[in-house]
Amino acid sequence: MPLLTEAIAEAVGAIDAALLRLDEGTDAVTGLNDVRSHILSVLWLVERNPGIEAAADDLYQAAAAFVRAKADPSTGNRHKRILNDAMARFRERLAMAVPSVQAQRLGLA
Repeated sequence: MPLLTEAIAEAVGAIDAALLRLDEGTDAVTGLNDVRSHILSVLWLVERNPGIEAAADDLYQAAAAFVRAKADPSTGNRHKRILNDAMARFRERLAMAVPSVQAQRLGLA
């Protein structure tokens, strides 16, 4: 399963990079689209799992809330912590991931 692990790590790294760009203040719409796209890439690689799907949804919602809150410094730090926690939960859930049929067909599993 090392190829699957590498593919997931690459997609999660892309999510991290997109979140960093959001934190730096780049175009929020593009940044959120990038986050969503990379989350979907991860979900495509792994078998459906309600815990992973919930963590993915929480991550995207936290990213969107972070973007909205960035305009208000009094809540921005709180939302950044929430976003970091959501990313940590997403990573934890992915540790239990099983390769999807698509990943198996690509020889990643």
